Amino acid sequence: QVYFPARRSASSPEDYTAASPDPWHRPSRYAPFLHALCHFSLARLQYGPASLLNLLLQLLLFYLSFAYAFRILHLERCLLPAILCANVCLFLTPVGLSWFERGQFSLYVAVAYLWLMLGVLTRRPWHLVVATLFAYVKWTSFPLVFVALVVWLLNSHDGQEFRNNATLALIVPATIFLLFLFHLPAGRAFLNGLYDQEKNFP
Repeated sequence: QVYFPARRSASSPEDYTAASPDPWHRPSRYAPFLHALCHFSLARLQYGPASLLNLLLQLLLFYLSFAYAFRILHLERCLLPAILCANVCLFLTPVGLSWFERGQFSLYVAVAYLWLMLGVLTRRPWHLVVATLFAYVKWTSFPLVFVALVVWLLNSHDGQEFRNNATLALIVPATIFLLFLFHLPAGRAFLNGLYDQEKNFP
């Protein structure tokens, strides 16, 4: 749904309709910003190498983010067992293998959740920006992001902490809004497609 439209152009409203160049004419459910990223990177390659590179890139970002988070949280001793556990989940379970076999974007979402929790714990704004960038890859990440931020706000101990947390939490929707402004015509088509899909889901 992303590769073939991205081969043709950086972003187009047609990518979100039956006129999509996807071989099965499936409308894309990925944001225009992602199409543009792929157009100038992975889509330059043939499908096989592009798909493999996408998987390897996800793994690399996942492991690097894991290592960074464990270092920041002073949990270096737990890093190796945690990565081994993650590898078991990724490569020795049906769900993990389906991600690998289908070449999906699931690990970008996992990286988004990791950076989101890191942003909540460290209160560093750029952690939340990184989390939002990865979450924007796949819109299904947004419900958990929303719930996590709401729980964070409700867990504030007083009014001052609530205001501080709310200011930080606003980084997430602000980043989403800026990314959405990238290509408004395709963005509107993207949102319409999501709305129709959810409305008509059996």
